[in-house]
Amino acid sequence: MQKRVLLRLAILTVWFGSFGDAKSTPVPSLKAPDIVIDLSKFGWTPPHFESNREFFKDFSLAKMFAVDGNTKVIYLAEELVVAYHSKQDGKDWRSPRRMEAFFINTKDGSLLATKNWLTRPRTSIDEQYDSEARIVALHDGHFLVFANGVLMLYNAKLELLKQQELRPYTQNDIWSMQAVPGGRAVFLQHASTSGQVTYSWLSSDTLEVQYQMSGCRVDDFVGSVSAAQEAVFIRSRSGIRKCDRDQHLSTVSNILLDRGTGDIRMLSSQYLGVSADSGIGVIDADHGVVWVKATNRKYGRNYFMFGGMRSAMSGTRFAVWVAAYHKALFDDVEIKADPTILVYDIANPKSPISIPFKPVSGEWDFSFSPKGEKLAIFSAGRVQSFSLD
Repeated sequence: MQKRVLLRLAILTVWFGSFGDAKSTPVPSLKAPDIVIDLSKFGWTPPHFESNREFFKDFSLAKMFAVDGNTKVIYLAEELVVAYHSKQDGKDWRSPRRMEAFFINTKDGSLLATKNWLTRPRTSIDEQYDSEARIVALHDGHFLVFANGVLMLYNAKLELLKQQELRPYTQNDIWSMQAVPGGRAVFLQHASTSGQVTYSWLSSDTLEVQYQMSGCRVDDFVGSVSAAQEAVFIRSRSGIRKCDRDQHLSTVSNILLDRGTGDIRMLSSQYLGVSADSGIGVIDADHGVVWVKATNRKYGRNYFMFGGMRSAMSGTRFAVWVAAYHKALFDDVEIKADPTILVYDIANPKSPISIPFKPVSGEWDFSFSPKGEKLAIFSAGRVQSFSLD
Protein backbone atom coordinates (compact mmCIF):
# COMPACT_ATOMS: atom_id res chain seq x y z
CA MET A 1 0.00 0.00 0.00
CA GLN A 2 1.12 3.61 0.32
CA LYS A 3 4.27 4.59 2.28
CA ARG A 4 2.30 6.03 5.19
CA VAL A 5 0.34 2.76 5.46
CA LEU A 6 3.56 0.72 5.30
CA LEU A 7 5.02 2.81 8.11
CA ARG A 8 2.01 2.23 10.32
CA LEU A 9 2.00 -1.50 9.55
CA ALA A 10 5.68 -1.63 10.45
CA ILE A 11 4.89 -0.02 13.80
CA LEU A 12 2.20 -2.64 14.39
CA THR A 13 4.73 -5.45 14.19
CA VAL A 14 7.04 -4.08 16.90
CA TRP A 15 4.51 -2.95 19.50
CA PHE A 16 4.17 -5.51 22.30
CA GLY A 17 1.35 -4.23 24.50
CA SER A 18 -1.35 -6.76 25.36
CA PHE A 19 -4.79 -6.90 26.90
CA GLY A 20 -4.74 -10.66 27.32
CA ASP A 21 -5.77 -13.45 24.98
CA ALA A 22 -8.84 -12.79 22.87
CA LYS A 23 -11.61 -15.40 22.65
CA SER A 24 -13.87 -15.11 19.63
CA THR A 25 -17.14 -16.56 18.43
CA PRO A 26 -16.64 -18.55 15.18
CA VAL A 27 -16.98 -16.28 12.14
CA PRO A 28 -16.92 -17.40 8.49
CA SER A 29 -13.32 -17.30 7.28
CA LEU A 30 -11.92 -17.96 3.81
CA LYS A 31 -8.60 -19.78 3.88
CA ALA A 32 -8.14 -21.30 0.43
CA PRO A 33 -8.38 -19.35 -2.85
CA ASP A 34 -10.06 -20.87 -5.90
CA ILE A 35 -7.10 -19.98 -8.08
CA VAL A 36 -3.62 -18.56 -7.56
CA ILE A 37 -1.99 -16.73 -10.48
CA ASP A 38 1.77 -16.22 -10.47
CA LEU A 39 2.36 -12.94 -12.31
CA SER A 40 6.07 -13.65 -12.76
CA LYS A 41 5.10 -16.20 -15.44
CA PHE A 42 3.79 -13.28 -17.49
CA GLY A 43 6.83 -11.05 -17.06
CA TRP A 44 5.89 -9.18 -13.87
CA THR A 45 8.92 -8.21 -11.79
CA PRO A 46 8.93 -6.69 -8.30
CA PRO A 47 9.67 -2.97 -8.02
CA HIS A 48 13.19 -1.76 -7.34
CA PHE A 49 13.47 0.33 -4.20
CA GLU A 50 16.45 2.51 -3.37
CA SER A 51 18.19 2.00 -0.06
CA ASN A 52 17.38 4.63 2.54
CA ARG A 53 20.87 6.03 2.10
CA GLU A 54 20.32 6.56 -1.64
CA PHE A 55 16.71 7.70 -1.29
CA PHE A 56 17.52 10.50 1.15
CA LYS A 57 20.50 11.84 -0.78
CA ASP A 58 18.19 14.05 -2.82
CA PHE A 59 15.05 13.75 -0.73
CA SER A 60 12.06 16.00 -1.35
CA LEU A 61 8.33 15.73 -0.80
CA ALA A 62 7.87 15.51 -4.57
CA LYS A 63 10.19 12.50 -4.69
CA MET A 64 8.34 10.79 -1.85
CA PHE A 65 4.95 11.42 -3.48
CA ALA A 66 6.26 9.98 -6.76
CA VAL A 67 7.03 6.59 -5.18
CA ASP A 68 4.52 4.21 -6.73
CA GLY A 69 5.80 0.67 -6.32
CA ASN A 70 2.65 -1.22 -5.41
CA THR A 71 0.86 -3.49 -7.86
CA LYS A 72 -2.88 -2.82 -8.08
CA VAL A 73 -5.54 -5.40 -8.83
CA ILE A 74 -9.02 -4.68 -10.23
CA TYR A 75 -11.83 -7.01 -11.27
CA LEU A 76 -13.26 -5.70 -14.56
CA ALA A 77 -15.74 -8.56 -15.17
CA GLU A 78 -16.62 -11.78 -13.34
CA GLU A 79 -13.75 -13.65 -15.02
CA LEU A 80 -11.49 -10.74 -15.99
CA VAL A 81 -8.99 -9.13 -13.66
CA VAL A 82 -6.22 -6.63 -14.35
CA ALA A 83 -3.03 -6.39 -12.28
CA TYR A 84 -0.91 -3.33 -13.01
CA HIS A 85 2.05 -1.34 -11.70
CA SER A 86 4.36 1.53 -12.65
CA LYS A 87 7.93 1.03 -13.79
CA GLN A 88 10.50 3.81 -13.78
CA ASP A 89 12.68 4.28 -16.89
CA GLY A 90 16.05 5.51 -15.67
CA LYS A 91 17.58 6.06 -12.23
CA ASP A 92 16.35 9.63 -11.73
CA TRP A 93 12.97 9.69 -9.98
CA ARG A 94 11.86 12.43 -12.41
CA SER A 95 12.30 10.06 -15.35
CA PRO A 96 9.26 9.10 -17.42
CA ARG A 97 7.51 5.93 -16.33
CA ARG A 98 5.28 3.35 -17.90
CA MET A 99 2.29 1.58 -16.50
CA GLU A 100 2.36 -2.15 -17.24
CA ALA A 101 -0.95 -4.05 -17.03
CA PHE A 102 -1.64 -7.79 -17.17
CA PHE A 103 -5.19 -8.80 -18.18
CA ILE A 104 -5.98 -12.25 -16.84
CA ASN A 105 -8.82 -14.77 -17.16
CA THR A 106 -9.52 -15.84 -13.57
CA LYS A 107 -11.36 -18.98 -14.68
CA ASP A 108 -8.19 -20.69 -15.92
CA GLY A 109 -5.45 -18.21 -14.99
CA SER A 110 -4.46 -17.51 -18.59
CA LEU A 111 -2.96 -14.21 -19.75
CA LEU A 112 -5.24 -12.42 -22.23
CA ALA A 113 -3.00 -9.44 -22.97
CA THR A 114 -0.29 -7.16 -21.63
CA LYS A 115 -0.55 -3.40 -22.20
CA ASN A 116 1.79 -0.48 -21.49
CA TRP A 117 1.14 3.27 -21.22
CA LEU A 118 3.59 6.14 -20.78
CA THR A 119 3.00 7.95 -17.47
CA ARG A 120 4.43 10.78 -15.40
CA PRO A 121 5.59 10.71 -11.77
CA ARG A 122 2.66 11.03 -9.39
CA THR A 123 2.30 14.18 -7.26
CA SER A 124 0.34 12.70 -4.33
CA ILE A 125 0.09 9.40 -2.48
CA ASP A 126 -3.70 9.86 -2.28
CA GLU A 127 -5.42 8.23 -5.26
CA GLN A 128 -8.54 10.32 -4.70
CA TYR A 129 -6.42 13.43 -5.19
CA ASP A 130 -4.10 12.37 -8.03
CA SER A 131 -5.12 9.63 -10.50
CA GLU A 132 -2.03 9.60 -12.72
CA ALA A 133 -1.06 5.99 -13.56
CA ARG A 134 -4.38 4.55 -12.41
CA ILE A 135 -7.19 2.39 -13.84
CA VAL A 136 -10.85 2.39 -12.74
CA ALA A 137 -13.52 -0.18 -13.59
CA LEU A 138 -16.75 0.91 -15.29
CA HIS A 139 -19.95 -0.89 -16.30
CA ASP A 140 -20.02 -4.09 -18.42
CA GLY A 141 -16.28 -4.68 -18.27
CA HIS A 142 -15.37 -1.23 -19.60
CA PHE A 143 -12.50 0.56 -17.88
CA LEU A 144 -10.77 3.93 -17.89
CA VAL A 145 -7.00 4.46 -17.93
CA PHE A 146 -5.41 7.71 -16.69
CA ALA A 147 -1.86 8.00 -18.06
CA ASN A 148 0.28 11.04 -18.85
CA GLY A 149 -2.70 13.37 -18.52
CA VAL A 150 -4.85 11.40 -20.98
CA LEU A 151 -8.09 9.52 -20.27
CA MET A 152 -8.43 6.34 -22.36
CA LEU A 153 -11.69 4.41 -22.48
CA TYR A 154 -11.59 0.65 -23.23
CA ASN A 155 -14.25 -2.03 -23.57
CA ALA A 156 -14.20 -5.57 -22.16
CA LYS A 157 -12.44 -6.78 -25.34
CA LEU A 158 -9.55 -4.42 -24.45
CA GLU A 159 -10.31 -2.24 -27.48
CA LEU A 160 -9.65 1.50 -27.22
CA LEU A 161 -12.97 3.32 -27.69
CA LYS A 162 -12.00 6.91 -27.04
CA GLN A 163 -9.30 9.04 -25.50
CA GLN A 164 -9.36 12.55 -24.16
CA GLU A 165 -6.46 14.80 -23.22
CA LEU A 166 -6.86 16.79 -20.02
CA ARG A 167 -5.97 20.45 -20.22
CA PRO A 168 -4.25 22.12 -18.51
CA TYR A 169 -1.97 19.35 -17.27
CA THR A 170 1.14 20.79 -15.62
CA GLN A 171 3.09 19.82 -12.52
CA ASN A 172 0.80 22.11 -10.53
CA ASP A 173 -2.50 20.96 -12.03
CA ILE A 174 -3.84 17.92 -10.20
CA TRP A 175 -6.55 15.70 -11.67
CA SER A 176 -8.34 12.78 -10.06
CA MET A 177 -11.01 10.41 -11.33
CA GLN A 178 -13.60 8.16 -9.73
CA ALA A 179 -16.21 5.85 -11.13
CA VAL A 180 -19.65 6.91 -9.90
CA PRO A 181 -21.38 3.88 -8.27
CA GLY A 182 -22.66 1.57 -10.99
CA GLY A 183 -19.94 2.70 -13.39
CA ARG A 184 -22.26 4.72 -15.67
CA ALA A 185 -20.47 8.02 -15.06
CA VAL A 186 -16.99 9.28 -14.24
CA PHE A 187 -16.28 12.02 -11.71
CA LEU A 188 -13.29 14.30 -12.36
CA GLN A 189 -11.77 16.71 -9.87
CA HIS A 190 -9.32 19.36 -11.08
CA ALA A 191 -7.25 21.51 -8.73
CA SER A 192 -5.58 24.29 -10.68
CA THR A 193 -2.47 26.37 -10.02
CA SER A 194 -4.69 29.21 -8.80
CA GLY A 195 -6.25 27.02 -6.13
CA GLN A 196 -9.57 26.78 -7.95
CA VAL A 197 -11.22 23.35 -7.77
CA THR A 198 -13.64 22.11 -10.43
CA TYR A 199 -15.91 19.05 -10.36
CA SER A 200 -17.04 17.40 -13.61
CA TRP A 201 -19.33 14.45 -14.32
CA LEU A 202 -18.55 12.63 -17.59
CA SER A 203 -20.45 10.00 -19.51
CA SER A 204 -18.66 6.67 -19.09
CA ASP A 205 -19.55 5.79 -22.70
CA THR A 206 -18.40 8.96 -24.48
CA LEU A 207 -16.29 10.91 -21.91
CA GLU A 208 -18.41 13.96 -22.72
CA VAL A 209 -19.04 16.36 -19.84
CA GLN A 210 -22.59 16.00 -18.48
CA TYR A 211 -22.29 18.54 -15.68
CA GLN A 212 -19.62 20.83 -14.24
CA MET A 213 -19.41 22.99 -11.13
CA SER A 214 -16.95 24.76 -8.85
CA GLY A 215 -15.64 22.77 -5.93
CA CYS A 216 -17.53 22.99 -2.65
CA ARG A 217 -15.86 24.95 0.14
CA VAL A 218 -15.85 23.28 3.55
CA ASP A 219 -13.78 25.10 6.17
CA ASP A 220 -13.11 22.05 8.37
CA PHE A 221 -12.40 19.71 5.46
CA VAL A 222 -10.11 16.84 6.55
CA GLY A 223 -10.03 14.38 3.65
CA SER A 224 -10.85 13.59 0.06
CA VAL A 225 -14.14 13.80 -1.82
CA SER A 226 -16.35 10.85 -2.73
CA ALA A 227 -18.79 11.32 -5.60
CA ALA A 228 -22.33 10.14 -6.32
CA GLN A 229 -24.39 10.88 -9.43
CA GLU A 230 -25.90 14.14 -8.19
CA ALA A 231 -23.63 15.20 -5.31
CA VAL A 232 -20.27 14.86 -3.60
CA PHE A 233 -19.65 13.83 0.00
CA ILE A 234 -16.91 15.41 2.07
CA ARG A 235 -15.37 14.34 5.36
CA SER A 236 -15.03 17.17 7.87
CA ARG A 237 -14.29 17.48 11.56
CA SER A 238 -17.99 18.03 12.19
CA GLY A 239 -19.11 14.93 10.29
CA ILE A 240 -20.00 13.88 6.75
CA ARG A 241 -21.15 16.78 4.57
CA LYS A 242 -23.13 16.54 1.34
CA CYS A 243 -22.71 19.13 -1.42
CA ASP A 244 -25.29 18.94 -4.21
CA ARG A 245 -25.05 20.39 -7.71
CA ASP A 246 -26.52 23.67 -6.46
CA GLN A 247 -23.59 23.79 -4.01
CA HIS A 248 -25.98 23.48 -1.09
CA LEU A 249 -24.16 22.01 1.93
CA SER A 250 -25.90 19.75 4.43
CA THR A 251 -24.76 17.43 7.21
CA VAL A 252 -25.53 13.77 6.51
CA SER A 253 -24.12 12.40 9.75
CA ASN A 254 -22.21 13.80 12.70
CA ILE A 255 -21.54 10.64 14.69
CA LEU A 256 -18.18 10.58 16.46
CA LEU A 257 -16.92 7.85 14.11
CA ASP A 258 -17.03 10.35 11.24
CA ARG A 259 -14.56 12.76 12.77
CA GLY A 260 -10.81 12.99 12.48
CA THR A 261 -8.70 10.88 10.14
CA GLY A 262 -10.11 8.06 8.06
CA ASP A 263 -11.73 7.20 4.77
CA ILE A 264 -15.14 7.75 3.20
CA ARG A 265 -16.25 5.92 0.07
CA MET A 266 -19.45 5.67 -1.95
CA LEU A 267 -20.39 2.00 -1.70
CA SER A 268 -23.49 2.25 -3.90
CA SER A 269 -25.78 4.91 -5.29
CA GLN A 270 -27.41 5.24 -1.85
CA TYR A 271 -24.90 4.15 0.76
CA LEU A 272 -21.66 5.71 1.96
CA GLY A 273 -18.98 3.81 3.88
CA VAL A 274 -16.88 5.31 6.67
CA SER A 275 -13.74 3.85 8.22
CA ALA A 276 -11.77 5.42 11.06
CA ASP A 277 -9.51 4.32 13.90
CA SER A 278 -12.59 3.80 16.07
CA GLY A 279 -14.47 1.51 13.67
CA ILE A 280 -16.55 1.41 10.50
CA GLY A 281 -20.05 2.44 9.52
CA VAL A 282 -22.59 2.65 6.71
CA ILE A 283 -24.55 5.85 6.10
CA ASP A 284 -27.62 6.39 3.97
CA ALA A 285 -26.95 9.40 1.74
CA ASP A 286 -30.38 10.86 2.55
CA HIS A 287 -31.24 9.54 6.00
CA GLY A 288 -28.00 9.23 7.94
CA VAL A 289 -26.55 6.31 9.90
CA VAL A 290 -27.65 2.79 8.94
CA TRP A 291 -25.27 0.82 11.15
CA VAL A 292 -21.96 1.22 12.97
CA LYS A 293 -19.36 -1.27 14.21
CA ALA A 294 -17.23 0.45 16.86
CA THR A 295 -14.13 -0.89 18.62
CA ASN A 296 -14.29 -1.91 22.27
CA ARG A 297 -13.22 0.97 24.52
CA LYS A 298 -10.98 -1.34 26.57
CA TYR A 299 -8.44 -1.28 23.73
CA GLY A 300 -8.03 2.49 23.92
CA ARG A 301 -7.47 4.95 21.11
CA ASN A 302 -5.49 4.02 17.99
CA TYR A 303 -5.23 0.35 18.97
CA PHE A 304 -6.77 -0.66 15.63
CA MET A 305 -6.03 0.58 12.12
CA PHE A 306 -8.82 0.48 9.52
CA GLY A 307 -7.80 0.92 5.90
CA GLY A 308 -9.51 1.91 2.69
CA MET A 309 -12.85 0.41 1.69
CA ARG A 310 -13.72 -1.37 -1.56
CA SER A 311 -17.21 -2.15 -2.85
CA ALA A 312 -18.67 -4.33 -5.59
CA MET A 313 -20.04 -2.68 -8.72
CA SER A 314 -23.42 -4.21 -7.85
CA GLY A 315 -23.54 -2.19 -4.63
CA THR A 316 -24.28 -5.26 -2.53
CA ARG A 317 -21.03 -5.81 -0.64
CA PHE A 318 -18.03 -3.91 0.64
CA ALA A 319 -14.75 -4.85 2.27
CA VAL A 320 -12.34 -3.09 4.59
CA TRP A 321 -8.97 -4.21 5.94
CA VAL A 322 -8.12 -3.93 9.62
CA ALA A 323 -5.01 -4.56 11.73
CA ALA A 324 -4.31 -4.27 15.46
CA TYR A 325 -1.26 -3.52 17.58
CA HIS A 326 -1.70 -6.87 19.27
CA LYS A 327 -4.23 -9.68 19.11
CA ALA A 328 -7.71 -8.30 19.76
CA LEU A 329 -11.38 -8.72 18.80
CA PHE A 330 -13.38 -6.62 16.41
CA ASP A 331 -16.93 -7.68 15.53
CA ASP A 332 -16.15 -11.17 16.92
CA VAL A 333 -13.18 -11.56 14.57
CA GLU A 334 -9.69 -12.07 15.93
CA ILE A 335 -7.49 -9.29 14.53
CA LYS A 336 -3.70 -9.34 14.57
CA ALA A 337 -0.86 -7.12 13.33
CA ASP A 338 -1.11 -8.56 9.83
CA PRO A 339 -4.19 -7.25 8.01
CA THR A 340 -7.49 -9.08 7.89
CA ILE A 341 -10.02 -8.25 5.16
CA LEU A 342 -13.61 -8.11 6.44
CA VAL A 343 -16.42 -8.55 3.89
CA TYR A 344 -19.87 -7.16 4.73
CA ASP A 345 -23.26 -7.00 3.07
CA ILE A 346 -23.89 -3.26 2.83
CA ALA A 347 -27.44 -3.28 4.17
CA ASN A 348 -26.92 -6.04 6.75
CA PRO A 349 -24.55 -5.66 9.73
CA LYS A 350 -24.33 -9.39 10.47
CA SER A 351 -20.94 -11.00 11.14
CA PRO A 352 -18.53 -10.50 8.24
CA ILE A 353 -16.59 -12.99 6.18
CA SER A 354 -12.95 -12.68 7.25
CA ILE A 355 -9.85 -13.24 5.12
CA PRO A 356 -6.64 -13.09 7.18
CA PHE A 357 -3.36 -13.03 5.29
CA LYS A 358 0.29 -12.06 5.65
CA PRO A 359 1.56 -9.58 3.05
CA VAL A 360 5.10 -10.01 1.80
CA SER A 361 7.18 -6.80 1.58
CA GLY A 362 4.11 -4.80 2.55
CA GLU A 363 2.83 -4.52 -1.03
CA TRP A 364 -0.75 -5.70 -1.56
CA ASP A 365 -4.19 -4.78 -2.88
CA PHE A 366 -7.68 -6.29 -3.22
CA SER A 367 -10.80 -5.95 -5.37
CA PHE A 368 -14.37 -7.27 -5.73
CA SER A 369 -15.78 -8.79 -8.88
CA PRO A 370 -18.67 -6.67 -10.26
CA LYS A 371 -21.39 -8.89 -8.74
CA GLY A 372 -19.59 -9.13 -5.41
CA GLU A 373 -19.31 -12.91 -5.67
CA LYS A 374 -15.48 -13.02 -5.76
CA LEU A 375 -12.59 -11.18 -4.16
CA ALA A 376 -9.10 -10.92 -5.64
CA ILE A 377 -6.02 -10.21 -3.52
CA PHE A 378 -2.58 -9.28 -4.83
CA SER A 379 0.44 -10.04 -2.66
CA ALA A 380 4.00 -11.26 -3.24
CA GLY A 381 3.67 -11.27 -7.03
CA ARG A 382 0.55 -13.42 -7.01
CA VAL A 383 -3.16 -12.80 -7.54
CA GLN A 384 -5.47 -15.02 -5.48
CA SER A 385 -9.18 -15.19 -6.26
CA PHE A 386 -11.69 -16.26 -3.57
CA SER A 387 -15.36 -17.23 -4.02
CA LEU A 388 -17.53 -15.54 -1.40
CA ASP A 389 -20.76 -17.50 -1.96
